[in-house]
Amino acid sequence: MPKVLFFEYGDAVTYNRETKNINLKNTMQKIVVDNFPTLYTFSCNFIITEIDCKTNNIVKYELLSGNKKVLATDNIELKERQIPNMKDDAVYGVSIGVDFRNVPIESQQKLTTNIYFNNDLLGSYYINVEKKG
Repeated sequence: MPKVLFFEYGDAVTYNRETKNINLKNTMQKIVVDNFPTLYTFSCNFIITEIDCKTNNIVKYELLSGNKKVLATDNIELKERQIPNMKDDAVYGVSIGVDFRNVPIESQQKLTTNIYFNNDLLGSYYINVEKKG
């Protein structure tokens, strides 16, 4: 059964073309803004493991406001992959970086990111939004 091995929020996602690694700049435990309402840009990075790579799969993420309004959502299709010399019991995973751009934030609240795999909820991850001062 697929599971989220790692989830973290940060300022931005970067991709290293040489190492093919996804990195998160300036991890954060909360979002601090000057005023409400505002638009705020931030990112998250997560790893899903134990994926059956011999079938097509869909990863869905959704960012929800404190009152459960959908602020951002997308489906990511993971195409079937044939991995040479992969053992039958081998674990396959994927690292996904997401940029949430110009998210409307109306007030102090807790934002939630839900991660789904083939329509099954794998986990919910929270970050508080606070006003500076």
